[in-house]
Amino acid sequence: MFFYWLSWLFWIIITFFFPNIQLRNRLAALTLIVISLSQSTFIIFGLELYMSYVLLTITYLLILLKQKESLELLAVIFFLAISYTGLKFILIVRPIWLFIPDAMILTTIYTLVAFLVTNSVVKRYLIASFPLLLGEFFYVIFVSQLAWSMRLGDIRFIHLILIQIAFLFMFQQWKQGKYKYKKLLEKLEEQTN
Repeated sequence: MFFYWLSWLFWIIITFFFPNIQLRNRLAALTLIVISLSQSTFIIFGLELYMSYVLLTITYLLILLKQKESLELLAVIFFLAISYTGLKFILIVRPIWLFIPDAMILTTIYTLVAFLVTNSVVKRYLIASFPLLLGEFFYVIFVSQLAWSMRLGDIRFIHLILIQIAFLFMFQQWKQGKYKYKKLLEKLEEQTN
């Protein structure tokens, strides 16, 4: 249920609070499509995939291909995806999630890495979210070898992606707000002198 609540909240923020640009319409449409495809699955090579996972993966891949230095970015994303897979296995063996939710651990780590690696907003979203998609694919492939049945891109995972995006968005807004506040203070200081 939290997935739908968060998804609709994203759609409202995008539709009513983003500037009226083409990106707003694309993000709003993508959010609605992810919501509508969240329960649709198909099977390929013995793996059950959710359509929303496939849509998000294709979207992030297209955004990645449009970036400059996409090969370097792909290397960073690949290594972070491997680390995500390792963290998922560590969370199975060491149940730290009993004290701290695993979504908070993963989103905090990948958001901090994204802010340390690049200054570009688009690259931050790529570095923080695309490794989760790719790492989840690796994780499901590995656990399917253990005869565990898992679906790729279930609601809980898409919920993790949405939390990651929300965390990045809030951190970015906080950073912009801090910058605007600093400029406002400088302006007021100039006026008093």
